[in-house]
Amino acid sequence: MKEKIIENKQIIMLVLSILLIIIGATYAWFTWVSTDNTNLNLTIGEIAEIVYTNGDTISATNIGPVLDINDGEATSFSFKKRASGLLKTYIYITPTTLPDELKEESFKIALLKSSDGASYTKVIETSTVDKTLDTEFLLGTDVSELSITYYKVVIYIDGNMENPNTMMGKSFVATIRVDADNVPNANTPVLADGMIPIKYDGTDWVKADSTNTNNNWYDYYNKMWANAVMVTNETRDTYMNATAGTTVSEEDILAYYVWIPRYKYQLFNVDSTTMDPIEIQVEFEDGIPTKSSGTANGEWLTHPAFTFGTDELSGIWVGKFSTTGSAETPTIKPNIGMLTNQNVSTQFTTSQKFGTTIYLTSTGVSQVDAHMMKNIEWGAVAYLKQSKYGLGTTDIGWNNYDSRPYLTGCGAASGSEYSTTCNAYNTTDGMSASTTGNITGVYDMSAYTGTYVMGVIQDNTGTNTPMSGYSSSSNSGFTGKVYDSGNFTQYSGVSFPNSKYYDLYAYGTSHTDYTRRILGDATGEVHGWYGDYAYFVFSLNPWFVRGVGSSSDPTLAGVFTFGGDLGRPDPLLAFRSVLVPIQ
Repeated sequence: MKEKIIENKQIIMLVLSILLIIIGATYAWFTWVSTDNTNLNLTIGEIAEIVYTNGDTISATNIGPVLDINDGEATSFSFKKRASGLLKTYIYITPTTLPDELKEESFKIALLKSSDGASYTKVIETSTVDKTLDTEFLLGTDVSELSITYYKVVIYIDGNMENPNTMMGKSFVATIRVDADNVPNANTPVLADGMIPIKYDGTDWVKADSTNTNNNWYDYYNKMWANAVMVTNETRDTYMNATAGTTVSEEDILAYYVWIPRYKYQLFNVDSTTMDPIEIQVEFEDGIPTKSSGTANGEWLTHPAFTFGTDELSGIWVGKFSTTGSAETPTIKPNIGMLTNQNVSTQFTTSQKFGTTIYLTSTGVSQVDAHMMKNIEWGAVAYLKQSKYGLGTTDIGWNNYDSRPYLTGCGAASGSEYSTTCNAYNTTDGMSASTTGNITGVYDMSAYTGTYVMGVIQDNTGTNTPMSGYSSSSNSGFTGKVYDSGNFTQYSGVSFPNSKYYDLYAYGTSHTDYTRRILGDATGEVHGWYGDYAYFVFSLNPWFVRGVGSSSDPTLAGVFTFGGDLGRPDPLLAFRSVLVPIQ
C-alpha cells in the first residue's frame, strides 16, 4: 500500500462495486487479481444464478486501498444477477495478510448501497478487520424484473488518524466472497373468509394490506411472521371492509393466529443421538411442490406438518397463544387466563369450534379445518424458531407466570424464577418468549404450564390403535386401552377422530427410547437441547405434553421440552388451536 498521503486527507478508496440486475439461472466462479497491486486479491465466490457482463475474466486497473487523489473517482467492475422474489446476499471479507499497523482503528472496511449507482449511503462499517467480516443483507422486497441494486465494498484509511504515515508501505491481502441465496418466497398466507390480516404499528394491531406491499404484513427473511385475527360477528363486516391501517380493537378480537409457511428442512440427527443445539437449515417451498423425502442426515425433508391426511398444505395457521376463554366459547388472546383442566378429548372438541360461524363467515367455515395442535405441528413451529427465520440458536424465553389463572403471553426478562408478575407479550421482556424474539411470533411454547398435543402411543396389540390413558379415572376421554393396575383394559368414551388429527407412536415401555420419534416432531432429533426436559411417551404416560418445566426446576421448560401424561384433566395443562386451509 505505497501511496502518497495528501494533506487534506480525503480518502474514499473503492475496492469492489457490485451491480445487481435481477434474471436467469447460471452459476459462476470468478477470481481477480489487480494488475497494479498484486498484494490485493479479491475472490468472488459462488453466487447463485450469476450472469457476468464483461466476459469470462474480471479485471480492473488502479484498484486497491489507496488515498483518493481524484475526489472519489476510482475504476470499478461489475456483474449482474436476475432472479425472482427476495434475494439474500452475504458478504465475507477475510484478510489473509494484515500487518499489525493495519489492525488499528483507522484502517476500515465499509459496505455502501445505492439505488441509482450515484448516491451511496453506508450500510455497515467495521474497524475490526483482523478477523472475517460476516455481513448479511436483504436485496429488495419482491424485486421485480430488471430491478437494480448497487453495492460497493470500500477499504480505506481514515485520514483523521494521528499518524497515517505508519500505514505506508504495508501490504494488505484479503479475499472478498459474495454469496447470494435466492430462495423462494414464503407462501402467501391463506386467509379464510372472515379472518383479518394484522400488523403491529408499535402501539396497536392494525389491519394489514393482504397483498403485502412493501412487506407491510410479513417478511420471514427479517423474522416478521404473518398474523391474523378472528373478530366478533358484530364487527366482522366492518373490519373486512376497512382499509389497511385501521386499528383492530382488542375487545373485538376473538383469536390470534400466526402463519407457518410450508418448508423443508435439512436432516441433521436421524439417529436421535445426543448433540448440542445447531441452527436448523430451513428452505421455504414455493407453492405445493413435490415433497422432499430425505431419510439420511444432510438430505432434505418436507416437514410432515404440511401433509394433512392425503392433502398437501401451503402452510398452517397456529394459535398465537395457548387457548383461552371457555369450552363453550374459546378464544386465543394475550394476557388472560389459559383454558386448562380439560381432558384431551374435550380439548379437541373445543378446538374445533374455531371453525364455526362464531369465528368465521359461513364461506370461511368451509375453507378451514380447525383442530387441536398435533405433536408434529408443534415441531413445525419449533424448527422454524430454530432457523434463521426465527430466534435461531438463541434459546426462547419462557412464560414464568405461576399464579392462577395462568396468563398467556407473559415472558421472563431473565433468570429461572417463577413470578406472579406478567411481563406482557408486547413488552420488551415479553417478546423474549416469542419464537421470533419480536411480537410477530408464537408465544407460550415454554412456560410454567404445559401444552397437551395430539400425539399418543398405540396400545400393546400392535394394531395401530391409540391408547386412551393410564386408568379408567385418568385418561383422555377417547375410547381405547388403559394401563390399569398392570393390565391393559378397555375404556369406552368418545371415539378417536380421523387419524389425520393425531400422531401415533410405536408402543414402548421406556421414556428414553427416542428412536420412536417422528422426524420433524422436535423430540428425538433435538432431545436435551438447552437442557430442556426430554421424556418420551410410553405405556404409563401415553400422551405428549410440550413446553413445561417442573415446579422444582423451571429451567427444564423450553420449546424442545417433551414429556408424557395421562390425557386427564389437569389445571396445569393447556392446549393450542391449529387451522388448516382447505384447498
